[in-house]
Amino acid sequence: MKKFKTILALCAFTIPVLSAQTAAPAKPKEAPADQKVAEIKAETPVEERAFKMFETMSGLSDIFGSIKDEASLAEAKTKLDALIANIEAQAEELKKLEAPDNEARIKLSGKMELKAAAMNEKMSGVFQNMAELPEDLQMQFSQLMRGFGTKIDTLSPTMDKYFEPDEEKEEEKKGDE
Repeated sequence: MKKFKTILALCAFTIPVLSAQTAAPAKPKEAPADQKVAEIKAETPVEERAFKMFETMSGLSDIFGSIKDEASLAEAKTKLDALIANIEAQAEELKKLEAPDNEARIKLSGKMELKAAAMNEKMSGVFQNMAELPEDLQMQFSQLMRGFGTKIDTLSPTMDKYFEPDEEKEEEKKGDE
């Protein structure tokens, strides 16, 4: 969960800067991370829920990538609200499961690394397209992303309990002090 929150934070703060920068030259790529993600299999009900929630969240790239003008921004807001409702429902279903021990959360964290890499790859394309939007639309986009991040933060206690290893929780506490 910490990695996903980091992605969202970077997104929210990167957007206003993008319009002031020139596009970077394309880097040579390895095999796409999303191809490797298909190889990761869920071994427990909690892992199945984690993968499903992450898959739902990966829809952000499609939602945010569709923003081209005011009309598509309004449509994206509607789709984002539906995505948030879906994630909230999944979090409620997650609460019905027994929380895994730290060893299981560490194993899950390792599996989620690759999924986060695939999502980063998709989101980077969204940010490149955002740099081409008018400044007022970029700001509205940024507000939309921050709003999403705020709503996801309300689910953090549940997600952390099921997904985040103890060592990451300790690091986060130290960072908050």
